[in-house]
Amino acid sequence: MEVNNVLETKTIYNVIGQIRGAEEPDRYVLMGNHRDAWVFGAADAVSGTSVLMELSRGLGELLKTGWRPRRTIMLCSWDAEEVFVVGSAEWVEENARILQDRAVGYLNMDVAVNGNFTFNVDASALLQDVAVSLTKEVCDPTVSRSCKSMYDVMLERDVTKHVNGSPVTDNLSFGSDYAPFYQFTGVSCVDWSYIFGGMYGIRRSYPVYHSTHDTYYWMKTFVDPEFKTHLAVAKFAAIFLLKLSEPELLPFNTTTYGELLRSNAHSLKSSSRLKLHNISTAAFSRAVENFARISREFQRDKFKGGPQKLRMLNDQMMQLEKAFIQTTESNDHKQLRHVIYGPNLSNLYGGVYFPRVHDALTKAEETGDWKLVEKEISLLTYAINSAAKVLKPI
Repeated sequence: MEVNNVLETKTIYNVIGQIRGAEEPDRYVLMGNHRDAWVFGAADAVSGTSVLMELSRGLGELLKTGWRPRRTIMLCSWDAEEVFVVGSAEWVEENARILQDRAVGYLNMDVAVNGNFTFNVDASALLQDVAVSLTKEVCDPTVSRSCKSMYDVMLERDVTKHVNGSPVTDNLSFGSDYAPFYQFTGVSCVDWSYIFGGMYGIRRSYPVYHSTHDTYYWMKTFVDPEFKTHLAVAKFAAIFLLKLSEPELLPFNTTTYGELLRSNAHSLKSSSRLKLHNISTAAFSRAVENFARISREFQRDKFKGGPQKLRMLNDQMMQLEKAFIQTTESNDHKQLRHVIYGPNLSNLYGGVYFPRVHDALTKAEETGDWKLVEKEISLLTYAINSAAKVLKPI
């Protein structure tokens, strides 16, 4: 094979639009997508860019009526996502301190539309409940002559994503511009797309992904001829954006985090490898149960109180995710600092709970360094205890 690549240094550009909040201008709700593509990129990422532009037009019309959001809205068009998420990563690193203090959440729509199978939404734990519930508010455009919601169509078609009769979301690891927000600074994130489906109701990647065939012709001819799906995704995006920027009390659910920790702690506690090397998980288990209890108490009591208390409650929920960012010890991938969920470091596109412990176990099998595993479990326990303290009454 003869390769004729020419390496060049190119300047990249991020474009950030801002609507200053009326009551809480120091709290940022961010929404974005990347605009670079491998070739023509009608789905990836022009579909996301078109939705972002239409949404910004709609916000402009609202501003003309005198409306202004409670919190500051930031609309972000990222460059160089296809080059290992460079555009958003550099911006997040440059603004890390202010984002850790002020960012409420980041909403991502990389490929807004790539098929007509069903809507898909994934989110970090605090936003999973609201992400699913908002799909009930938008009519699914692929169902003719009725207003069947995106929620109902998800339940009907996507057998891979519902449990006990309810659609569910996956967590977020790595794969788009949410990664630096979630993995580096601990900002709660959500990502969505109307996706392509295969035979027997099984989801799969759309067939023209990252190819020369991802064109306007393909999109209009085979996927969304009247761009009704784009419009529906734009409606969902707008509802979600307002859901985070408008209400006095943020719609985060802390009990989701507690249940996720409890359900995924078992595999770590029951690990035969840990028992073989006499590595205790007792303190970790106590931390998980304590956090689950405190998260339930916080969720139960958070609706009591006036405006001043609401501001404190919002700050506690914003800071919860950030408590899971590991700043004490670096790892091989310096941007991946979230200790609860992240990429499997041997496969960045596969997510795993307790990724640093998982990586330490893999290394210990190769090197025999089981002290590293003990240290990572200790750091994980510390983070969970810190998060529990964030939710305790002030």
